[in-house]
Amino acid sequence: MRRERVRTAKKIVAACTAVLAKHGVSLDPVVSVSNGGLIRLSWTSSLAIRAENRAAEQNREASGQYIGAALLLLQATRAHIQRGEWHDVESIADRAARLRERVKA
Repeated sequence: MRRERVRTAKKIVAACTAVLAKHGVSLDPVVSVSNGGLIRLSWTSSLAIRAENRAAEQNREASGQYIGAALLLLQATRAHIQRGEWHDVESIADRAARLRERVKA
């Protein structure tokens, strides 16, 4: 069960980072498992701030909207993982895959 959950979280990260990279945004999200078995999703805050600023600067363009969507999906994933709401993480995985397909990243 835990392996599947980690795999799902990593799929979301891969899809979202591909979208971000397609638009020249660098972010380093990492899915990790603690010694106690807790799954975590984290990233460097300075890179996240830069990515959010880029999304805000380009919000009227498609690229800014895609950047914002990818960031939103990552933030929602982290929140649902922290609360243990795995059914929501599964739905985010579908949305992340559709975003990646739409952007063709």
